[in-house]
Amino acid sequence: MGSACPLSGVCGGMSKEVVNQVKQYRVSDLRKHPNNPRIIKDNQYNTLKASIEANPELLEARPVILSDRTGKLTIIGGNQRFQVVKDLGWLTIPGVLFPDLTEEKERELMIRDNVSNGEWDFQILAADWDSAQLQEWGLDVPDWGDEEGGYGTEDASVPVQRFIIEVECASEKDRQDIFTQLVDKMGLNCKAV
Repeated sequence: MGSACPLSGVCGGMSKEVVNQVKQYRVSDLRKHPNNPRIIKDNQYNTLKASIEANPELLEARPVILSDRTGKLTIIGGNQRFQVVKDLGWLTIPGVLFPDLTEEKERELMIRDNVSNGEWDFQILAADWDSAQLQEWGLDVPDWGDEEGGYGTEDASVPVQRFIIEVECASEKDRQDIFTQLVDKMGLNCKAV
């Protein structure tokens, strides 16, 4: 039989009542953690922004995580959501305060909140979901069309994935050298543009 949820009593010195309180915090009272290692690219930011605009209630389910260790309310989880809310001009954002964290615990939570556990079952996605809609919602959808090795074949077990890099070279000779290395030495499928 399983053990009790650690939040049923005390969680790292914090009572269940403190940890479970989602409150509205003024955006102007919050600051991003100066050493947060997470970044967001423009296309990902735009997808997140569209998602928040279309479904603002999801912010209640994924509130920002706050620390007061420095005497200021610092975001240790949800910096990207916070930035979207701030850019939209909203005055408040749902948050949960984890009081009295150590710097070490703050750093741990900052990483743990952003670790992606689990994987997508691409067979289910290919069979039951619309790929255009999944992309609209922010999921990077691999090519699972009818190409050999894709989900269009009976025995395929993984989608065809393509990863594209763009390399800018200082000269035509550099471009040719890199192209040759990628094709001849590494066996990659490349095209010069």
